[in-house]
Amino acid sequence: MGAKRVIVVGGGVAGCSAAIAVAKAGLESVLVERMDTLSGTGPLTGHLVQYVARMETKLLDGGGKEVIEALEGLSIFPQREFGHQVSCIFDTTKIEKAMLTTVEKAGVEVILRSRVVGVEKEGNKIHRVVLENGARLEGDAFVDATGSTGGIPVCAEWGVGCVGCSQKCTVFGDRVGLSEAAGVPDLPKTASYYVCTYIHPSSIAPWLLRSIQEEESGYFYYQVPEPWQNHDFTSYWPRKDRPVKNNLGRERLIYLMPFVKLFVSTIPMDILHQFPGFEDAYVISPMAQTGNCVKTSPGAPHDETMRVLGLANLFCSGLRSGDFSSLVESIYTGDLAGHNAARTALGITELVTFPKTTMMGFFLWEIKKGYSLSDYPPGSPVDRRYLDVGLDVMEPDRIHERMNRVGLLGLFGQRPI
Repeated sequence: MGAKRVIVVGGGVAGCSAAIAVAKAGLESVLVERMDTLSGTGPLTGHLVQYVARMETKLLDGGGKEVIEALEGLSIFPQREFGHQVSCIFDTTKIEKAMLTTVEKAGVEVILRSRVVGVEKEGNKIHRVVLENGARLEGDAFVDATGSTGGIPVCAEWGVGCVGCSQKCTVFGDRVGLSEAAGVPDLPKTASYYVCTYIHPSSIAPWLLRSIQEEESGYFYYQVPEPWQNHDFTSYWPRKDRPVKNNLGRERLIYLMPFVKLFVSTIPMDILHQFPGFEDAYVISPMAQTGNCVKTSPGAPHDETMRVLGLANLFCSGLRSGDFSSLVESIYTGDLAGHNAARTALGITELVTFPKTTMMGFFLWEIKKGYSLSDYPPGSPVDRRYLDVGLDVMEPDRIHERMNRVGLLGLFGQRPI
């Protein structure tokens, strides 16, 4: 009998984490990505938050550890407390190569420019994925890490017709969810907009760039000019039935990654150019100033092991498993899905879950999907739901002790038997 094999579809941070977790379990790991690069929507983010969950993920010693450490290795500012978490801003221009290097070093076979368009299955078990060119890849278990952003139908139905150039959707074809291709309908979709604006740093005023850099953390709060603080910007939004936030408030968060990432909703260029420091701003993405990606969530129905309901050997991760708003959530769901897919391929039925006494489990199962610690700006009240169970503790020794107590310490770095 040949070596057991797991196919991971989708090369974002969730898929990379899953694929490495499979390799660490001692199985053949194949990562299939429709585009010519890995990292998915990672270049849109530029920072890692959720410090406690990040440390827990590294203590698992699975694929998530490798992915997080690769991103931390790209840090361009010192880690510092931000939004009640220690945040790490990394160089997004280097993430694609870093992900490819990391997964290949782990022994993962990477297949790029290969769009999965269907599956072959018998009963509730998938045997192969079918590529657009007609090739078939056989596996013993599978991970759906295809995400929920972009795609022409998604952006036309929920957005303003823009697929977001950073998604490369029109070049490589629309995203196909593996669980949907296997006949499992997604849970009801509700769209959300990721409406940050990316500006080339050389196009903003030198004084503003210096102000951001002098913060040392990379974070900067820009004072919005008074005439525009309470201006109704929804009047400029093309989709009147799906409005965005209607004003900028008194200040907007900016951070450098290394592009200037400005947290705004919709704002026409002629108005942005009236803001001090942005008179000559050149927007990299989205060129139309209408939000750079549309997410439809919560994706595939699944249990607490990330197994897709109704299918014996398919697991989901990242945005296929919920409306998550940070890279860390995608990474540790990929870790869990990859490890459990490996166990399934080996015929080990006792699958792993994240206890609700860990920050990872708390985010997945105890709170509303889509909630993120990154939603809490500095100075805001800390949510009582995790304070009450003691998950706000950030000391490494105490995080280590808690992971050991629940039996997760180093678990994903060991080969299942």
